[in-house]
Formats: sequence, structure tokens, C-alpha cells
Amino acid sequence: MFSNLPNEILSRIFSHLLTEYQKQRMAWDESLDDIADVRLVCRLWNDLATEQLFRTLTLHNTVDTQESHFDSWQRLLDSVSIQKAVRRVAFESSLEDDTGSCTTGLRQYHFVNAAISRISDMPRLDAVEIRFASCCAGRNANRVPWIPHMELPDPEPAEVRFDTLISLIQAMYDRGLSESVTTIRELVLDNFQNMPLPEDIAEYLFEDIQRLHIKIVSENYGKIYPDEERPDLIHRDELREFPIYLQNTLLPSVADQLVELTLAGKHWAGIPGEFNGRGLLFSKLKTLTLDGFDILRDDQFNWVLNQKSLTSLHLHNCTIGTHCRVEQPNFAHWNVNLRDWLQDGAVYPVQRLEPGQQLQPGWYMNHLRWDNIFNSIQESLPLLQDFSFDRKPWEVYFRHNDEVTFAGEMELRYLAFSGRWFEPPRRHYYERSELQKSMPVCSAEELDKNDPTDRKALDNLVRTVVARRSGK
Repeated sequence: MFSNLPNEILSRIFSHLLTEYQKQRMAWDESLDDIADVRLVCRLWNDLATEQLFRTLTLHNTVDTQESHFDSWQRLLDSVSIQKAVRRVAFESSLEDDTGSCTTGLRQYHFVNAAISRISDMPRLDAVEIRFASCCAGRNANRVPWIPHMELPDPEPAEVRFDTLISLIQAMYDRGLSESVTTIRELVLDNFQNMPLPEDIAEYLFEDIQRLHIKIVSENYGKIYPDEERPDLIHRDELREFPIYLQNTLLPSVADQLVELTLAGKHWAGIPGEFNGRGLLFSKLKTLTLDGFDILRDDQFNWVLNQKSLTSLHLHNCTIGTHCRVEQPNFAHWNVNLRDWLQDGAVYPVQRLEPGQQLQPGWYMNHLRWDNIFNSIQESLPLLQDFSFDRKPWEVYFRHNDEVTFAGEMELRYLAFSGRWFEPPRRHYYERSELQKSMPVCSAEELDKNDPTDRKALDNLVRTVVARRSGK
């Protein structure tokens, strides 16, 4: 029944035997029986199914693969048909267990380098991913357990992360010496630790990259110890310094070449380190995705509105801060800007602070709401034809894992800060409960008042971009 179908149609049919999540090749032991069975039918079907099955190839870092010196990877890439099939390759930088703990003792760098160097044998490669471990430690990390006899997961050291990137840069350079290969245009940095890149890495890592996706992580203690159990983490210098590095150094270096950009993280743009994008202009950017972007002021979002070339904008887990408790000297050290916020009991909002002037301690309130942002997007981005606003995590919108649950699109869009971010009017985080209870009245009913205007503005924006897409 398929004998008369063109190969292109058959190949497209076979591509649907893999889910979008399976195409990411995240799990080393994942069952791919459907497309594997197709390969047994005949030689043609084997060839076409192989192109789909090995379109993405992942170097999994496990005890077995390390002890075998990645022998299965090497043998796999000895096949010419597989070499030609690969379009995307992903490298796991370290062995990570279910708790997030890393094992680097088995790591033998020359075998890792040899495995990464095989991208030279992938002539049609278009995209590269580095999947770092999720657990990392800052330069002044406190590794003392906060509960007696607790075993903390071992983080992936910064030097291992950098060594992986250096190996990739060398492999990309060697591959580029051949004239018969495609140019690598896409780079994914998954669990990229919030620290500046050494100059010798930053200078070459992003060469020719047009689609850049970065998921940022900060110091944490693995997958079973939530950050909420360590309130001291908010004082890590990296949280304050990295947004500045991202804004002033990393992104300007690629601004003229990117057509697609993803910046994902957890509360990475407001307090304690602000990202306001001032001066950033991406002349070719078509698609921008922001995840975990906290907005304190309307001008903090202006850099997005200035990207007039945008046709797609996706906002995941982005929030507006409505209430903030200022504590000194922390806020002066963090250089938090609460211009136009109103201190509890004050008549006039905060204006620009003079040098040496500090915010007075106490609660402050912000009158910025999402309807303002939605209206600004509709008015300022005339080419926008695709827009989304939701609570989808990276695992859903980027990895397409439909088994991960998430909140509704309008939930958690307003947050408050008292030593850490939390959702008003809920009171949690036991070590801050008394301060949070002192917050000026912010009931669920009060926030619900914003629902009609926010939803109306969002609906108007969505209708506008849909009309543009359909040419109306």
C-alpha cells in the first residue's frame, strides 16, 4: 500500500513514530520500539527510519558509558548512514544521579574529548547541546549541611563545565576545516551556571550561532533539597553579578547574529540582580523566549519592546513584583531600583536616588500590572504574529515532556519579595513568616481585581497577533 509513496512522504510518516519528547533523546534507556520495528521491514524503510531515529544523537554520561570509554558511541558513529543522519547532537557533561549529585571521579578527559571530537564525522550537523548537571556550587558556597547527618549532593565543578566547553570549541574548529560540512547554527546550554565565561571560551563558543538557548541555574543542592530550605542562597554574589554580565558582555557579543534567543531561569532579572536590557538591540531577532523574568518597573521591559523585528514572543513564568520589603544594607548592596514604587504610608512614589542615598526600610508597593505590559506589546511590536503567556516550565515548552504538570496561565503572575520571592497573599517560608505577615493588605480578592483587565488585554493581544498571522 506504500509502494507508490515518495520517499519524502514516507520519511515524514516515520517521523511521527517518535513523540516530540522522544526526539530530544533525553533518556539513555528510552524505548523506541515503534520506529525500531519499521527498520525491520525492508532496506528502504530501514534507511528512511534510520534518518529519523538518529536525527538527534546524545552522548549519555553513565557509569557504563564511562567505564567503556564511550565505546558504543564510537561504534555508532563508525556507521556512514548514521553520520549522515545526525542533525543535532547533545553532550551530557557529567554523570548525574537521581538526586542531582555528580560523579566526576570516573571522568577521563581524553575519552570525553575523543567522543566530542566525533562531530567532525557529522557532515549535516546543525545544532549542538551541552547538558550540564543541574547541581552546582558558587565560588563562596557553604557546603555545611543545615541538618545533622545530611548528605549533600556533589555539584558539577566549574572546571568540568569549562573543560567541556573547551572540548566542544576545539571540535567545532576542527570540523569547520572541512568544506563539505554544514555550519552549526544552533547552540543549547542547558543548566548553564550563572558565572562569566573565561574570555578564551566566550570568544569562540558563539561563532556562527544564530539560535541560542540558555537555561540558567544558580547554586543549589540537587533535586531533593529545594532552594527554599536555604534562605542564605539569595545572598550569593552570582545572583547579583550574572545578570549584569549577561546584559553587558555575553548578549552584546551575539546581538548582530541571533535570529532566535531563549533566556530561562528562576527569578533571574529582578532581585537581587537586575536585568533591564538597556542598550541591547538584536537587529535580526525573530523569536524571543523569556522564562522566569521578574519585572519591577515598566522600563525594565522596554528592551523587549525595542526589538521591532520580532515575529514571535513567548513569556513563561514571568512575573511582576507587587510588594517588596526593603532591608538594609542588602538592598543598597544589590542596587535594587524601586523607582515609581510607593512606600507604605508615603504620599509620593520613589524617585531617582541620589548618589549615596538609600531606600528606607519597610514595605513598598508597585502599581504596575500585566495589562500595561500586554498593551505595550500590542502597540510596540508591529510584526508580532505569535505570542504566548503561561506557566510552562523548560521541560514542557523546550523539551516537550507532556508528563510534567504546571500552573494555569494566569496564576503566579504577581509575586512579593521579603528575603525571597513568594506568592501573595499566601504566607510561607517559616523563617520569614512574621515579616510576611506585616505586609500591607494584599488579599486574593485584591489581586483578583486585576483579572478582568489582565485577561482582556491578553485576549486583545492574542487576537491581534492571530489576525496578523492570517493576513487580516
